[in-house]
Amino acid sequence: MIRVIARIHKWLGLLLGLQLLVWLISGLVFSLLDPKLVSGRHLMAEPQDISLMAPRALLGHEAIAARYPADTVLGIELTHRLGRPLYRIETANYTELRDARTGLPLEVDADVAAQVAASDYAGDKQLLASPVWLEAPTLETRKHEGPLWRVDVNDPDGTTLYVSAADGQVLERRTDSWRLFDFFWMLHTMDYRGRDNFNNPLIILVGFASLWLAGSGALLVGRMISRLRLRRRSQRATGPAA
Repeated sequence: MIRVIARIHKWLGLLLGLQLLVWLISGLVFSLLDPKLVSGRHLMAEPQDISLMAPRALLGHEAIAARYPADTVLGIELTHRLGRPLYRIETANYTELRDARTGLPLEVDADVAAQVAASDYAGDKQLLASPVWLEAPTLETRKHEGPLWRVDVNDPDGTTLYVSAADGQVLERRTDSWRLFDFFWMLHTMDYRGRDNFNNPLIILVGFASLWLAGSGALLVGRMISRLRLRRRSQRATGPAA
């Protein structure tokens, strides 16, 4: 039985040692990568000073809310995008934009997504490709829901901008630095599907395996010490008489 435990202990220790090495390497990568490059904040254009038109020229919140069924509007926010004032309306089922002057819905189509990406990107606007429609989020936008537009940028950072098809917000700015970070983040969390779950079954299994490794190691060390004591006693008992 002890031999079986010792053999399992040896191979399990090797596997867990490899995972520990992965954790050390991924932690080193995290410390070496520039957080600004990972987040893509250096690619964000400086916000421009804007002056909203006089409130009396805009529709009030009551007029906007009246266009929806009663008690379905969760929030109305006045914003300024694409050179004009807009209302961002959040309901129980969806979010959309409306012109703050006319109250008409604003569809975030390919042209609007291209304008949003161009206004957000700090570099050469000619590097932006045409928006690509995505019906559902990908790994790069896994924290968001609903359809969106992907705008690739042919720059040294390998930038990709993701624009919400609902309210025209830039959801994420992804770069090659972020993709490298995300790959090692996947290895670090051992969540090879969603990449963000610290309580996934695999890492829990590794935790229990580490606990078993510590217990079996203590058992083997205790047995080794016991055998050494028995050997010394045997040597003393069979040694030459004084």
